[in-house]
Amino acid sequence: MNPTPHVSRLISVTGTSKKQKKQRVVSKEKVQGTALELGNPPELNRPLSPFARRTRVFQIDREVSGLQLERASHAEQLDVSRYSVLTLPNEITSEIFRHTIHPSSDLEYSNPTVLAHICRLWRAIALALPALWSNVSLRPTYQSLQNNLALAKSWLPRSHPSPLSISIHSGATVGQQGVGKILEIIRPHLDRLQRLEVGLSMRTNSDLELLQSSMPQLRCLALWCNRFGREQVLIRRENVPSLHTVELHHFFRSGVLRFDLPWKHITTLICNRVNYRHWRLLLEETPALIRCEVTHMQREMLTDASASLTLHHLEILIFSMYEEGEDPVWEIFPLAKMHLPALRVLHIPEPYLRTPSVGDLQAFVSRSGCQLEELRIIDLLPGRKQAYLDIFPFVSFHRQVTGIGPRM
Repeated sequence: MNPTPHVSRLISVTGTSKKQKKQRVVSKEKVQGTALELGNPPELNRPLSPFARRTRVFQIDREVSGLQLERASHAEQLDVSRYSVLTLPNEITSEIFRHTIHPSSDLEYSNPTVLAHICRLWRAIALALPALWSNVSLRPTYQSLQNNLALAKSWLPRSHPSPLSISIHSGATVGQQGVGKILEIIRPHLDRLQRLEVGLSMRTNSDLELLQSSMPQLRCLALWCNRFGREQVLIRRENVPSLHTVELHHFFRSGVLRFDLPWKHITTLICNRVNYRHWRLLLEETPALIRCEVTHMQREMLTDASASLTLHHLEILIFSMYEEGEDPVWEIFPLAKMHLPALRVLHIPEPYLRTPSVGDLQAFVSRSGCQLEELRIIDLLPGRKQAYLDIFPFVSFHRQVTGIGPRM
């Protein structure tokens, strides 16, 4: 029996109502399930005790910390994949660092602290390399004294146990007390010192105290004279038993021999802005000399040598950056009355050679009986090239190059 139309509509409405109720129940269950998946605990729907809420906050903090660490790890790996240099083994990176930092460079970008600021990996590598921190350059002034003290305090311990190279040029305003503070930091490390560069100041004698200290491994001593007429400085041989190289800068007005160095044991001498007379006196005091470099020899005190001089071991003699004047030719040949039987390498500006220059040089070589292997003529005067080639076929010709200058 078929229901009437009115009954059919009633059945249809009732069935639809039941279906909607069922759908609403299913939707509510899905929402609750989604909330649980998102980490919203069902306890939020009912009152919690303060202890329970504190416990939950602690759990959330731990989860957040873990996610932050994971994020940082992924970011670091992303950087590594982006910059392939970070994938190099630490040993190779260390060698690159060692060759990047020049021992005598004062350039800011050559500072190892720059490497330590690039990233955490490079900082760890830099701090683990004592050699990077072993070249300490200090330029204390009244304004920069504290920065120099901080640099010395941090770098010197990091450099242990590497050999040290220290350069100190104090400004006129730093004073005796300021230099004394720096020397207090340096003294415990003098047993590792291999190279020392000191600018002798007019305002303080602390630099003299440093020079008279015991430095058993010191091999190279560089002195810059910034004041004149000072007292004699005695550097005992027993304090510097390993010293073999001396650099003298700007001693053209002061008595070089006021510095009582162990000259007889010096094998390398570098002179920058010294006069000819002092240079000859130094050569007389250094019979074991093997290498000598002269830059900016002063010509105002050029006089003829009164006695001959023989250096049996000198193999390399280099002149560079001569003082130019109105007369391009020196009156006295710098090698006059000198005998250098072991000389192999000679670099000399032609203005150092009297006219006829080729004859002077030929007479010197013949008198010394040396076997030159390398001869460089600097700033050749016009029309003389072939004359040199006829006598010295191995000669080469060069222009004057920039010499040594003060690193203040």
